[in-house]
Amino acid sequence: EMTVKGLEPELRAMIEKHQEEIQQIKSTHIKELQEVELRAIRRCNQQLEELRLELTQTHEKLLSNEREALTLRYQEKFKEQEALMQMQQRNFFQDLQNEKERFSTELLKKQLENDAAVQRISTEYQ
Repeated sequence: EMTVKGLEPELRAMIEKHQEEIQQIKSTHIKELQEVELRAIRRCNQQLEELRLELTQTHEKLLSNEREALTLRYQEKFKEQEALMQMQQRNFFQDLQNEKERFSTELLKKQLENDAAVQRISTEYQ
């Protein structure tokens, strides 16, 4: 019994030392877990930032492509409208020219008729 009682302080010291080691291991483990979690959070934040940048670039590229497509479409529409306007203008000038010629022909015809009438009247009164 004396031997067991003599070993009791040593056993308590060993148990206490063992408890301290367990506590130290737990503290180290918690610290490591926190570091791992912090690294994971940083990695997630970095990936999130990379995705945000990629999304922004993709969005800007899509906007640029859409802007370019709209510009091309408006240019084509403008060319179509310009061609239509030029064709209408040519038709208008052609119609105007035809009308001038018709008017000139009619005027000449009227003048000839008037000259003939004057000639006839002049001949009749002589």
